[in-house]
Amino acid sequence: MIKDLIRELKLLDKYEWGSYTFNRDPIHNKVSRQEKKDMIEKANECGYHEALLLREKYGIKSPMEYAQLLGIKVSELEDEGSKDYILFARFNSPNNISVYMKNVRKAEELIKNENLNMMLGGVKIEDVLIAHEMFHFIEDNNRDIYTRTAKILLWELGPIKYHSGLVAPGEIAAMAFARELLKLSYYPNLFDILLLYPHNSKTAKALYDEAIAMRGDEA
Repeated sequence: MIKDLIRELKLLDKYEWGSYTFNRDPIHNKVSRQEKKDMIEKANECGYHEALLLREKYGIKSPMEYAQLLGIKVSELEDEGSKDYILFARFNSPNNISVYMKNVRKAEELIKNENLNMMLGGVKIEDVLIAHEMFHFIEDNNRDIYTRTAKILLWELGPIKYHSGLVAPGEIAAMAFARELLKLSYYPNLFDILLLYPHNSKTAKALYDEAIAMRGDEA
């Protein structure tokens, strides 16, 4: 079952995953279709560009090695979460990434039992998580990066205008960053579903359905 889901999720492109990510942004309904498409494009370019810069500066390394070079402390913790909220990794400013290994091992066991390793390109889950959170470190240390400067007009009252940032561009860029850094042939957003599957297959299937519903969506 999960193998069939992953096979389909690997086919989704940046706009489809971008739309899926935007659906989780608290103010996504304030973003026009064209704004969303432009942001998805620019956020992907941002993540890709930052991965290239990192590789050009330090050469080809593992995510853990890059983290050490950037002065990031990676902590492998045992567990975090609850029945309704399961956490796999987190970036805490200024330079801490936590990876919750109990949840990672559950996903690794699923990959082994369902023979998913080749389908996923042999990538290590911990590497995907560290790479994703590493982008948030880079983002946190660059006030001019696109994901921090991207804003939309939320409301205006006469001459008064209020612009707001969004969560989605940073998440989209972090996935593009991880994809390029790890040279994946697919978008690592699919790990949203795969990591959750061992904990709650019903909820994971609902997320799958939501992602697949974006198919053909050019934002």
